[in-house]
Amino acid sequence: MMLCKQQFRCCGILGPGDFKNAELFRENQPDDLWPHACCTRAKSPAPEEILDVKLCQEGTVGYVNNLGCYRKISYFFYWYTWTFVGCCLGVLAAEIFVMATAWYLHRKLND
Repeated sequence: MMLCKQQFRCCGILGPGDFKNAELFRENQPDDLWPHACCTRAKSPAPEEILDVKLCQEGTVGYVNNLGCYRKISYFFYWYTWTFVGCCLGVLAAEIFVMATAWYLHRKLND
């Protein structure tokens, strides 16, 4: 799940507020508001490095990923589903065109 949060740059299911009443998280990290996976990471040169843990835990805009993973992942699948459907429709249209052309040529050459 942490890799998912880092990859999609998201936090929790609905957002960082999911960790307010999470007992297991509170036991393991009592001083943190949310896991470090919710903190914004540097894009380069070290992409795994957190920009600033202190500003992240304070909730400073730009240092914590405020969007929930559900929203990010659902958008990801929504986008790629329609891309896939569009490609399939394009292939179907090409096949129908080729079949119609073959039928036309077959009829033309047999007459």
